[in-house]
Formats: sequence, C-alpha cells, structure tokens
Amino acid sequence: MMNMENSVKSENQPLVSVGIPTYNRPEGLKRTLECITGQTYENLEIIVSDNCSSDPKVEAVVKEFQKQDNRIQYFRQTENFGMGYNFKFVLEKAIGEYFMWAADDDQWDNLYISTCLNELINKKVCSVFTSFYTKNRVLNTIKRNTVPFLDPQKKPFDNIKNYINKLTPSFIYGIHKRTKILFVLDDEFFDWYDCYFTCKIILNGGFLSIPDKYLYTAGIDTLERPPKPFKARKGRIYTYHHFYFKCSKEITCSNKLSLRQKLILFYKITTVTAKLFSSNEKNTRPLHVFIIEKTLKMSKILKKVIRFFQKQKKEKPKKVSYAQLGEDIIIDNIFNAIGIEKPSYIDIGAYDPFYLSNTALLYSKGSRGINVEPDPVLFKKFLKHRRKDINLNIGIDSEETEKDFYIMNVPTLNTFSEEEALSFQKQGNYFIKKVCKIKTLKLDTVIKMYLSGIFPDLLSVDTERFEYRILSSINFKDNYPKVICCETVKFATSGPQEKVCKVINLLKNNGYIIHSDTYINTIFVREELWQNRGNIEE
Repeated sequence: MMNMENSVKSENQPLVSVGIPTYNRPEGLKRTLECITGQTYENLEIIVSDNCSSDPKVEAVVKEFQKQDNRIQYFRQTENFGMGYNFKFVLEKAIGEYFMWAADDDQWDNLYISTCLNELINKKVCSVFTSFYTKNRVLNTIKRNTVPFLDPQKKPFDNIKNYINKLTPSFIYGIHKRTKILFVLDDEFFDWYDCYFTCKIILNGGFLSIPDKYLYTAGIDTLERPPKPFKARKGRIYTYHHFYFKCSKEITCSNKLSLRQKLILFYKITTVTAKLFSSNEKNTRPLHVFIIEKTLKMSKILKKVIRFFQKQKKEKPKKVSYAQLGEDIIIDNIFNAIGIEKPSYIDIGAYDPFYLSNTALLYSKGSRGINVEPDPVLFKKFLKHRRKDINLNIGIDSEETEKDFYIMNVPTLNTFSEEEALSFQKQGNYFIKKVCKIKTLKLDTVIKMYLSGIFPDLLSVDTERFEYRILSSINFKDNYPKVICCETVKFATSGPQEKVCKVINLLKNNGYIIHSDTYINTIFVREELWQNRGNIEE
C-alpha cells in the first residue's frame, strides 16, 4: 500500500500517470500495485485495465487496493481485445504530464518514479529509464542488466547506435513525457515494437538512461522466458519485417543524421534484425537461418575489406622530417615553390647523416651536396650513410689553418670556440670531453675545390658561434646560396635564449628575407627569387 511516511509531498508536483495493463495474473497485479502505491513520489494516477480476465481474483485485488488508495482507477474490458489494445487504453485514459507503463509481472524500487522524474525534468528530455534486474521467481535467480548509455547531450547518431548495438525492449517501461508518446495510439503493434518505440524517441525526443542505478526488475514466472509474439503464426516464432522497415523509415526521415550516418545505421539495423531472426528461428526455419548466417559472415568480411580500402584512401603520405623542428620540410617546400626539383647543398656542422639533419630529406629525394663535419667520430657515419655526397672532415673558418676543436660530452655542442666551450661548462651538466686539432678551410676554397666555384642552392650552418664569421665571408653580389638555414639563438639551459641579431641583419642587408623561423633556426630566401616564384607554391 502507499507508504505515507516516505512519500514525497509537494503541491507543485506534476501528475504522473501509471498505466497497468493486466490479464489473469492476480498475484502479479498485487505485487505491481504494492510497488506503485509504495512509491515515494505521491502525485500519481494509477490506471488498471483488466483485459476481461476470467479469474475473478484480478478484480478483487484491485478493489482491495482501492479501499485504501483513491488514486487507483479500474477498468474492465467487455472482451479480450489483445495486449496492444490494453497498452493503448491506459495511455488514452491518462491525463498526467508524465506517463509510465507498469506490467503485472514486474517490480520497482520505491525511488523509481522520483529518480526518473527528477532526471527527466532537470535534463529536459522526453524519456528516462534505469538499469534493471531480471528475476526468475521459479529458479530464484537475479541477473543484472546494464542498459546502453543514452544521453540527449550526445549526438543522436551516437545514442541510436549505442541502442541498436544493445537492443533493450524494457526501455518502454521508462517514464515518458505523455504528449511525446501519443503516437502509440495511432500505431499498429508488432514484434519488437518496444524497441522501435525507443528508437523513435531517441531520434525525435531524446532518451536518457541511468546506467548506474538498478531500480526496476523485469520478472519471469516460468523456468525460461517464453517467446511472446504479438501474433502467433504457424511455422515461425516472430515476424521481423515490421520492426526493420519502421526503424529504417525513422532513420531515413531523420533530419539529425547525415547520409553517411544513415548508411551506417542501415547496416546496423539490418545486421541486428538478421541476428534476431537467426537466434529465434533456428528450429522453425533452419534453411533461412543457414542462409542468413552465411550472409552475415560474408558481410563482416566485406565490411573489413571496405574499411581497409577506405583507410588506405584516407591516409595521406606522411612527410618525414629529419630536422630538429621540421626545417627540412620547410626548405623542401621553398624549393618546390621556386621551381628547383633537386637542390644542391652544403651542410656546415652536419653532425649526423640523418638525426637533426637539415639535408637528409633532400638527400633521400635525390639531391646531392657537401657535408662538413669536424668531429672525427661523427664524420665516419657520413662515409657509411651518405656515400653519394662529398663528405669533409674539416672546419670552415675565415682562415686556413689547424685549430683546437672542443668535443663536448653532448656532441651537438661541439665548437671551435674555446669561449663557447667554457660557457657551456659553466651552465652545468656539460664538460669538455676532448680537444683535438682539426684543419680549417675557407668556405670559398671549398666551393672552388669541389663545386667549380658555383655556390650550392642551400647553405645550412650550425657551428656554435662561428655562423657570422662564415656568412660574412660570402660574396653576396656574385655567388651566393638561394636559401640559407642558420642557427640564430645562443644556447642556454634556462631562461630565454638570446637571438643573434647580427646574423639576421647581415642576411637581410644582403638581399634575403625571412621565410620561416623555428626559434632555434631561421630560414632565409633570396628576396628576388621568392617574389618571382611561380604559381606552384603549396
């Protein structure tokens, strides 16, 4: 009976109509009425429609409850018009702002209505349902059923996909905004109508599930759940085409789905319907089931093949970068823009054939040039991996002699500058590992010896403080590189790194513009070349 102590009372409570269709199940009806009248939410109208039960105990149960609860209305049909009629009847009689169906073999926690209604009102959705138990009263077993996650804040496509992947008929026993489900009165019922009902609301009104709360129990009063076809037919358990075509129509007519999403859902609803047929009709239509199962297997293979080719089509070739901050990709794009397919280069302070290299990408695409690396150990790698280049174990300076070369414990900091090497040591974690004598040549001498005096298209310079001396030795009027990539910051372990402005100004004053700056390196392009480039820039 109604629990008056725990009832939630409020003058502003919206009316909730609870429709209970029943037939020849007095014990179940009694249990249902106990659950509904015992809800903590009080403002209910309870409509019982007896589908002309032959058992007089059904009416007696209702009359007994009516003596203590005036919220209960009782209607006895003059003949059995079928389950569909009874479901529609209780909805048609309802006047509440919200409505729920309550079957006469199920049970509800006394917080069910208040919990669902609170979410329904606060989230402004059409329908709400919780996770639930399945209770077999004969075997005395209980199973937990977690419902698919539905949230109207998510995209309709995600919600309907989640539901189709895990069809749950019991969603129809949620709480609904009554005006949003009146379409049921004009529908013809069919097998799996409850699932179609939920799909329609997801796409048109919004269905919210509460997966973490189990406040409803679906009951079974036999050893196994018996099939419940809407209309029994010889040679089959259920019919499936009504469900399939009605759901397909909702998907087709929805303005909330893209064409691609509709096609995906068509595939899913087709697959799910086929699986329903296969699982239920094995004994009644084995040949049909065999054909469907083979078709499903082939469709899975076809789907994998389609996905494979779609993935291949979508994936664009990745641009591999060897440089520190993608400088090589930028350089490659510059040469493409100015129409040079295989630019030549000279890489001073080359360090490694590939790692942190500004020229490795060009080499991999067929370009050739000169690599200058003073460190004897690092140089050996070029002899092995860049054999088609000219590799020189020397230093570049403004004078041709032998100089002390400071090899640091971190090779990227190697330098001909004693001042720079000692500065690195003071910053901590760095120390001079070795000092060796290395031959130095002028840049102009190297160009004359190995390139017949013609400057290559690209000059890359990373020499730890010797950049300005090298660049200032170039005759920018007669013989110069088209593109220059140069380190333009002073190394520091903490705080901001200082830009070497004199290098930047030197190149700007000699006909170059800054194309890109990666903070550590600046990429310069000869101004007249860039301004006169063709229309092939990407």
